[in-house]
Amino acid sequence: MTRTSIRAFGIEPHYEPYSLRQARYFELGIDVARYAGHHFARTGRPVELLDVGVFDGVARRYIEAHPGGEHVVYHAVDNYPHGESFVYKHADWTHHHLDLEEGLGPLPAERYDVVICEQVLEHLLGFGRLSPTCSASRGPAGCWCSACRSSHMAST
Repeated sequence: MTRTSIRAFGIEPHYEPYSLRQARYFELGIDVARYAGHHFARTGRPVELLDVGVFDGVARRYIEAHPGGEHVVYHAVDNYPHGESFVYKHADWTHHHLDLEEGLGPLPAERYDVVICEQVLEHLLGFGRLSPTCSASRGPAGCWCSACRSSHMAST
């Protein structure tokens, strides 16, 4: 087995099979996919997910690996330092180019069923503006998940 053929949890290339760093995405993928499946069964519509600080779309790879993950419509927010084409399945996302230091300003409140903000806050100087706008972007029955390298918070 070569280093290039190794995949964390059978999903993410170039990481050890049970990488602690990628474990958060594995669990997030299970939770979001499960939520999406229940949501679709209950409402007949897919979950609208906003990935704040999408980077390369890593969360989507883990969500799609689980049952229910097929019921997600993806929206992304980033400043896209590597361009939109760097994002996994970039053509299937709705992209919003925003400066996260300023929050989510122009995005509508209560629009998304799931808002994730994974490994973003620790890169921002003014994350105090971003956090409340992430929470406000989710619908009344939605959830938002945020994590930094050293802690995990979730609210439903």
